[in-house]
Amino acid sequence: MFAAIGLAFALQACGAADDAGDDASAGTPERVVRAWATTRSVRLRCERAVTARYVRATYGSRQGCRRREAPSPHSRPLAPRVRQSVVVRGATASANVELAGGTLAGARGTIRLARQGGTWRIDDVGTDFMRAVYSRNTLHQLQLTANEPGLRVGAARRCVDAKIGAHNDRLVRAAWRGSEAAGRTVIDQTLLGCLNAPGTGSGGVSYLRGRLIEGVVDGEFELTAAEQACADRVLRVRVSDREVLEHVQRDRSSPPPATVRIARLIAGCKR
Repeated sequence: MFAAIGLAFALQACGAADDAGDDASAGTPERVVRAWATTRSVRLRCERAVTARYVRATYGSRQGCRRREAPSPHSRPLAPRVRQSVVVRGATASANVELAGGTLAGARGTIRLARQGGTWRIDDVGTDFMRAVYSRNTLHQLQLTANEPGLRVGAARRCVDAKIGAHNDRLVRAAWRGSEAAGRTVIDQTLLGCLNAPGTGSGGVSYLRGRLIEGVVDGEFELTAAEQACADRVLRVRVSDREVLEHVQRDRSSPPPATVRIARLIAGCKR
């Protein structure tokens, strides 16, 4: 029913070759931010456009940065275009950034820069920007995961924003630094949680419950019209969200209690 859910997708830009774009790290803060967000250059993202402090805080070391930003089949910049406004105060600058185009379009937040040796470099990424990137990317992944009709995108977006917004800054930053455990908490739990949230599917139910009802009523069981109405009713009111999730995540070779209970409820409609 669903595409695989995992942490394989990258939320930060993945690297490619040390290609054109390195020269873009020189110049104004705006140019540096634009280059960092739109390039796939490992050298720029790990050296030329960032401070050593940012590299240590985000990757642990320059070597760690190069590993994280190394070329992969999924390599891509954060966004193809960037809108921004910058305030410069001496040797520091603050950029209000909005990504434009691509799956992260509309993600907004703060990026701070420092001038070192006459060159502007990114020194910190605000948690507001991190949350916005995670929210946009997670919504995109949720839409891919919900590979059958019925997802209410507006409700799904509100759910994703609320869940990611509820995580504390420390957890969000840990995910940005590449912590797999933190990433699963911020992203994977949001995916399943919002697919199972009321209102993300048709008729006010969750997307997962809606797919369950449709599957039962439309073909998994041979039901009369009256039996279909009964099945629709019991699956809406007598099966908990936890049971819906347990049923969806089941190992088909060994059905969990939720699956057994759902089958019994449907069988009761046929009596």
